[in-house]
Amino acid sequence: MGPRHSHPESRKDNTDWKGRRILLVRHGEGFHNANRDWRLVDPVLTERGLAQAQALRDDPRLVDAELVVVSPLARALQTAMEIFGERPANGRFMVSPLHSERNASRCDRGRPKTEIVADFPGIQAWEGFEELPENWMHPKSDAKKWRKERLPKFRAWLEA
Repeated sequence: MGPRHSHPESRKDNTDWKGRRILLVRHGEGFHNANRDWRLVDPVLTERGLAQAQALRDDPRLVDAELVVVSPLARALQTAMEIFGERPANGRFMVSPLHSERNASRCDRGRPKTEIVADFPGIQAWEGFEELPENWMHPKSDAKKWRKERLPKFRAWLEA
């Protein structure tokens, strides 16, 4: 687990990425990963997963993050909060389902907004929370459509 980024010069479009840096951090190890049990619904991080996220707290690539966009999945929320605490030192959090896991198994489905906020009340102050639908979870058909439907929307949002 660690930050990944796409170098602006490697892009094949005309997007002006000057001054913008995008890092993608995958969630830490979840119970579904450790136990290979894809039937768990919205699993949380294992102790190892928490330690993986904590190890990124002082990563120089993440220290000056201005915006941290997080999937509403529990493991993603936990990872972000373990790395950045209540909020990034120089920025803000945003919750968005556009870049969450593709719905291939029960572990990727997520839970309704009211259940998530019961476990993570701090996300009520995050950007995007008000707009997040109660049942934001992607349909099972998303496993085949995410590349053609969600990915272009997320990329368009990034480029805006």
